[in-house]
Parts: sequence; C-alpha cells; structure tokens
Amino acid sequence: MPAAKRAAPSSENEDRKRCRDIHSGLAKVEGLPRDVAKMLGDMLDVALPVFQDERHELQERVVALGEKVLRGHEQALTTKIATVKDSIAQSEQAIAPKTKAVESAELSVKEKTALELEFKQALAETARAFQAAKKTLEEAEGSRSAFDTELLELEKRKAKFEQIQSEMVAPLTEGGLEEEKKTSLIDSLVGMLGDLGLEQSIMIAIPASFGKSPEARGSFDTMVVNQLREEVANRITAAAAELDRAGATKAARTSAVEEASAKLGTAKAKQVSKAQEFRDTQAAREATEEDLGTKTLSLRELQKEEKKQRKDLSNSEARLEIFRDGPLATYTSMSQRTKPAAEVAEAVPEEAPVADA
Repeated sequence: MPAAKRAAPSSENEDRKRCRDIHSGLAKVEGLPRDVAKMLGDMLDVALPVFQDERHELQERVVALGEKVLRGHEQALTTKIATVKDSIAQSEQAIAPKTKAVESAELSVKEKTALELEFKQALAETARAFQAAKKTLEEAEGSRSAFDTELLELEKRKAKFEQIQSEMVAPLTEGGLEEEKKTSLIDSLVGMLGDLGLEQSIMIAIPASFGKSPEARGSFDTMVVNQLREEVANRITAAAAELDRAGATKAARTSAVEEASAKLGTAKAKQVSKAQEFRDTQAAREATEEDLGTKTLSLRELQKEEKKQRKDLSNSEARLEIFRDGPLATYTSMSQRTKPAAEVAEAVPEEAPVADA
C-alpha cells in the first residue's frame, strides 16, 4: 500500500497557517489543559494535512478527537449563551415589578412629603396662636397686677385717712390730752395732711385751733376743726366708694386672666398635638424614603446584573461566531478534504510497453 501523501507543496504554507488557527482555537477551549491542547495540536499538524481518504486509522482517531474537542467547545459556548439568555429573561421579568415598586415608593414619598409639609404649616400656625395666647395672658396679668397695685395704694390712702380720723382728729377735737401728747399729735397731723391738698389758710390755722381746748375755741377755730373732720370723712367715703367700684373692675380683669389662661392651655395642648402629628408624618416620610432607597438599590443591582449578563451574552456570541468562522470552519474544511481527481489520475502508474521479441 502506498504511503499517505500530504497536500501539494504549494498548499503546505496555507496548511501551516490553518493549523496555527486550529492551535489558537484549541488554546481557547475551556477546561482543556494547555499542554494537552498543545499536544493535540501537534498531532493534528501531522494528521490534518493528509487527505481524508489517505489517512490511516491512528490519524483518523486524532482527527476525530480534535473534532470532538472543538465541537465540545462549540456546544459549551452554545449552552452558555442559552443559559445567559435564560438569565436575562428572568432578570427582565424581575425588573418589571421592581420598577413598579420603585415608582410606587416614589409616589408614596411625594405624598408623605406633602403631608409632612401640611402638618409643618399647621404646627407653625398653632405655634403662632400659642405665642399670641401667651402674650394675651401676659398683658391680662400685667393689667390685673397694675390694677392690684392701684387698689393697694387706694386701700393705703383709705387706711391713712381712717388713722388720721381715729388717732389724731378725733382725740384732738374732743380735747383732754396732755400738752406734750397734744403737741405731738398736732405735729403728726400737720405732717400727714401735707398731701391732702387742703387750703393753705386751714393748714395754717390747724395747730392753733386744735391746740385749744374745745371750750376755748372760737367760731373760727370750730369751723377749722369741723371742716377738717368733714374733709377727712369725705376722703374716707370717697376712697371706700372707689374701692367698691374697683371690685367690678378687678373681677373683670381676673376673669380676663382666667380666660386668657384657659385659651393658652388650649393653644398649648393643640400645639403639643400638632407637634406629635408632625413628628409622626416626618417619621412616615423617612420610612418611605428608606423603603424607596432599599427598592431603588435592589432595582439598580438587578439592572447592573442584567447589563453584565447582556455583555456576557454579546461576548459569548462573538466568541462563538469567531470560533465557528475561524478554527472550527478551518478544521472542518481540512478534516473533510479529499485528494483532487487530477492528483488521483496522476498517481495511477502507466502500463509498461511490451518489449519487442
């Protein structure tokens, strides 16, 4: 049997180039050790250039093994592409509800923010009402306090007139006092009458008139004594009447204080209630924002994963296309080629001419 022949010398360079392409394809087979890929490539360098119909059994086994490895790599890439496509489909199905959940959470945040702003404005209004009620109470208390001070002064004036009448005017009018005591009372009386605004003539006549005993007083002295008694009595009566009239005013101002105090209490309670409502809406808004953040992060991670999957799909499809159009196509063309008919005809030996006898 004649030895297996390689392709014509003119195509040897092209075969070497094709074999290098196959070497490159074997090096990219996942799971195939590098030294094994090199060994298989070296064997294929010997077997593949031989025409299919001229290979011996061992060469056919090498070629079949090479095809098995390359087809396995093709199948692995195809399976990976199918798996990635399935993952992308699952991601797309998961993205839709997550997107809807994010949109719902965003709407909830807007609603909670608007509600928080509404309660914040209501709280500001109740705070202004509280301050107004507080100011009204302070004014009412100030008015009552000022009036109480006036009443105290009026009571002091009335008590002063009563003291003048009972402790000075009456004893001096009735007489019978010791000279030293009488002189002391007259001096005290003149000193306390200085603020009453009496006529100057009476003020001048008081010491002389009250200094005399009742039976020694003349008509003028008696007039001075009586006039002073009447004046002091009138002042007492006027002060008493003024105090009576002041009772209604004091009651009204006390009532105003109580009313202002009640309104302040109501305003304070309302402010506390509104403050709590505001804090509740604020907490609700913060909770929805936290929920939105969680859902947004989950969506972004899923979108990021889908983007990565699409990139893997694109790379895998490109690798498969390059592999099929390159090493696998080259391998298929070399493994299935047969000896051209012209070369077969040349290989048949011509019959030797019959020698002459």
